[in-house]
Amino acid sequence: MYVKKIVITGGTGFIGQELQSRFLRNGYKLIIVSRKAGDVQWSDTQGLIDSFNGADFVLNLAGKSVDCRFTEKNKAALLSTRIETTRRIGEIIELCSTPPLLWINASGASIYSETSIGANTEAAPVSGRSFMAEVARQWEAAMYSFKLPKTRQVALRISLVLGKSGGVLPIFRKLAKFLLAGSTGSGKQKVSWVNIEDFYRILIHIMNTATIEGPVNCAAPNVVNNKEFMRAIRNSVGMPFGFPAPAFAIQLASPLIDVEPSLLLNSMWVEPAILLKTGFKFSYPEINSALGNLR
Repeated sequence: MYVKKIVITGGTGFIGQELQSRFLRNGYKLIIVSRKAGDVQWSDTQGLIDSFNGADFVLNLAGKSVDCRFTEKNKAALLSTRIETTRRIGEIIELCSTPPLLWINASGASIYSETSIGANTEAAPVSGRSFMAEVARQWEAAMYSFKLPKTRQVALRISLVLGKSGGVLPIFRKLAKFLLAGSTGSGKQKVSWVNIEDFYRILIHIMNTATIEGPVNCAAPNVVNNKEFMRAIRNSVGMPFGFPAPAFAIQLASPLIDVEPSLLLNSMWVEPAILLKTGFKFSYPEINSALGNLR
């Protein structure tokens, strides 16, 4: 029986850990690439070639976490860790005798305009002006600088990933229990999100759909505004009220909570047009069901 081989680079974070357990549980052969932990290290060129050869797909999640203040030092690391690892993957694939069939490289839904008045499909201009929008543009450019005729290339423009083991959800739920999960800023900014189970299923769908390549929006189809999102967070922990946080308070508190204000105040409004067009069915298309699954 043929067992599909998956390689995850940068698979030691929250999303990577969640995906690892799902791939293993469903019988895939899994190889993790990391700087320290993992099956193969970035410095091991031959080990990387052996791992990539014959892989059904390589998933690149490597890069410094965005859960930080955007100091000049952190901005340099946020960009360099994404660009360098992406280039390394492209170089290794070029050395493979049997290159991977698919390369999915993480990108950010922040690549679109943060002030858009409508949903951004994959065909929308990548006109975001934030620092993370520029990171996403350079990240994708690094991948597409490699012309790989035997490997499909997909830039996965990831929205807010909801999982109970990490990311923003446990933080928001803790704030809710202390009555601190009211709307942030105007509360009108859009929040695109995806349940971690659907994230995993999206990867499988892309792997099994040979026509998918290029940018793909990774987000549930039913966007909410920040006020609705925070209300759903509170409901998921049985807390009916939360004090709102105006924009100036977020700006003042950002050094204390170590989060860049733009991550809370900018809109992210994306539509998963490619996924829907190719027949993907979300298990958790609504925010309340998505959070209910993560209790």
